[in-house]
Amino acid sequence: MKMRHLTLAFCFQFFFFNIGLGQWELVESLTAQEIQELLGLPFVEYGVDSYRVEYETTNVDGTPGMASGLITIPNDPGNNYPMLVFQHGTVNGRDDVPSNLAGGYQLGAVFGAMGYISLQPDYLGLGINPGVHPYIHSDSEAWVAVDMMRHVKEQLNTELPSGPYLNDQVFLSGYSQGGHASMALHKSLEEEHSDEFTVTATSHMSGPYSVSKEMIDFTLGEDEYFFCAYLAWVSLSMKEAYPVELADIGIEDIFRAQYVDDINAFANETIDLNELNTRLISGLTAETGMVQPKNLLIPEMVDNIMNNPDHPISVALALQDNFDWTPQAPTRLMYCSGDDQVTFRNAIVAEETMNANGAPDVVGLEQGATNDHGACVAPAVTTTVFFFLNYRMVTTSTEETLTEVDLMSVNQQEEELQFVFDDAIMSYSNPTIELYGMDGILQSSMDLTFAQAQMDVSALPTGIFYIVVNNDGLKLAAEKIFIR
Repeated sequence: MKMRHLTLAFCFQFFFFNIGLGQWELVESLTAQEIQELLGLPFVEYGVDSYRVEYETTNVDGTPGMASGLITIPNDPGNNYPMLVFQHGTVNGRDDVPSNLAGGYQLGAVFGAMGYISLQPDYLGLGINPGVHPYIHSDSEAWVAVDMMRHVKEQLNTELPSGPYLNDQVFLSGYSQGGHASMALHKSLEEEHSDEFTVTATSHMSGPYSVSKEMIDFTLGEDEYFFCAYLAWVSLSMKEAYPVELADIGIEDIFRAQYVDDINAFANETIDLNELNTRLISGLTAETGMVQPKNLLIPEMVDNIMNNPDHPISVALALQDNFDWTPQAPTRLMYCSGDDQVTFRNAIVAEETMNANGAPDVVGLEQGATNDHGACVAPAVTTTVFFFLNYRMVTTSTEETLTEVDLMSVNQQEEELQFVFDDAIMSYSNPTIELYGMDGILQSSMDLTFAQAQMDVSALPTGIFYIVVNNDGLKLAAEKIFIR
């Protein structure tokens, strides 16, 4: 479940210092303008500093260990920001992770630029943590993130006493495997750690929440599926996470003999995920002329996985399902019907089940019926950014709400918005007013030539919109408004 990586040319700055029981390293600094230009966002509020961090956690076998991750911080240090945990998607191997400025880390950095202290754990078995990565293992995806949250909460203001600071808000998101991981973290925080953290809002994107049903049907059916290596990684993961329960089942008991050596080479980190996938596809194509992953497996194992819920592999897979519970925080499930890696049925089933359980605010949102897994990233992240803005609070150290609306007043009269702008806005050479829906789509724009202005909104539906005043890409003011 690999997201399409953004390719950005960044200049890095490095220095080291110790922090608590882990080490923080500044690995990247970007201005707001650089982020806006490189990512093509409609507006950016802050420049950011990103730190590679090491922290204490628990290994998958229960022993004490160390994990790594990336923290991206708005570079306006006098404020209190929410914490946001962004879980990354499937990566190519140990080093393809956020702490190495890889693994799609830019998506987490976007949230830092939008006014969050953004945490991106590398997961167990990746980065500095040894062993096989427990891929799509709900429990470890959750606890490694909780440990990072604790570390940052405890150490940030000790080591950076001049700021920035954390407020009490917590946002969660992630894409692909990261959607599964953010859902696992969400469930863990609300059911097990509500005394430490209160979840404000969540957006889980294109995640495999129904591992044992929807993903099995999607990947082991008659249709071709070109991401065979995921099945190998999940199998290795279950072996790693449940060594006692699966002690009598080896990789050779799951996969046909001609594929075992390549899977073991991946487990030993001799080859990466892309290479494993290429080899498995080549083998299937040569043997059957089609890429049906079920043909990688021993027929008896296919039958057990599809039809025997009591088989140890089936039991292990069912433990990774994380859709049948009752979220209390506002929750959005982003999906694309054309997803070729993670079936959109995961989001539909999760939405239906959670609402049936009595969840107060769970909504699935289609992000493009024709978008595949890679094309779904941009709209899903954009919609998430705007959804979170409904709840996000950035405050000064004196707890006064930070806002640019002192520079702009706006009210609705009949079918138009009426604006009055401060002289500071009018001193810029080319200010424009932009009106965005909460899905991030630009609805209307106009040049600003006078301190008082009107915008026709008669064609817009009732709902919440986001007003941004820009000057050649520099955001000057912003405000949410409900249009009647």
